[in-house]
Amino acid sequence: MIDERTCFMDIRIFDERIVGKVDTFETLRQLKERYPDYGFSVMVLEEFVPEDMKYGIVVSPTLDVRKDPRFRSERVHQLIFGEEVKILSVGKDYSLVKDLRTGYIGNVKNEGLFFMSENEYVDYGKLRMEKLRGIFGRIRGSSKMVIPFCSHLRRDERGYVLPNGDHFEIEILGNLENDDIVKLSLEFTGVPYLWGGTSNFGFDCSGFVNRLYDFQGKGLPRDTDQLENFTKEVSLDKVEPGDFMFFPGHVGMYIGEGKMIHSSGKYGRIVISSILEPRDDYERFLRKSLRKVGRVL
Repeated sequence: MIDERTCFMDIRIFDERIVGKVDTFETLRQLKERYPDYGFSVMVLEEFVPEDMKYGIVVSPTLDVRKDPRFRSERVHQLIFGEEVKILSVGKDYSLVKDLRTGYIGNVKNEGLFFMSENEYVDYGKLRMEKLRGIFGRIRGSSKMVIPFCSHLRRDERGYVLPNGDHFEIEILGNLENDDIVKLSLEFTGVPYLWGGTSNFGFDCSGFVNRLYDFQGKGLPRDTDQLENFTKEVSLDKVEPGDFMFFPGHVGMYIGEGKMIHSSGKYGRIVISSILEPRDDYERFLRKSLRKVGRVL
């Protein structure tokens, strides 16, 4: 099944012929499997990306991924410093990209990316990768900025290095020593809710749990429904800390003692709610609407 969040298509059907454009040859292959009796006149966008712009590395603290290539378009996802994208189409101000971690597709501002050829990207990928073990990190060097938790850092024998080859030092602001995912999650209680957010400048519900598991080195789908399909269902009486709790359009993470941590649009921040022994109307509503407990294997 083709998911338009992870595959871009702009196609029409005329007289048993499909015309238009798609993002990659893989999407075209899936279309041909889905419509084996149709002819195709389809442009594959990735084929027309300049050779020196095949990939991009995020060089701003966060980079919003928007549904359409304009500032006021909906934020559907967010990238953070050091994350990597495949370039699908390049425009004057925005590029259509595919997040290589989640597979999500959308439009980002060109100024937030450092573009690379395929060979440059392969060489960059040989550098050792670390994830920021701090609430924030302050970069000192040619580029000065504050980057969020779990930013993706590359280093060589001389130290941390930017995609352009410049080296930098980083000051950790709020060191995170504990790898336990529950104790880690509690560090972010009170962080603002942000639709589409995946950083501790602001998280949405799935962006929060997704980023926690990214820090653990586990790649997960982006959205709540994708996570629900991805995880293995377990019975409520077998729930363990780190399991996901799914509700209509919402997800949180179980932290033990009947409680869940989640980025709540209702409260506008990350909060802890008692699900198994609800204490107020909102928690009773959550308990009643709980539809799945899912475990990441």
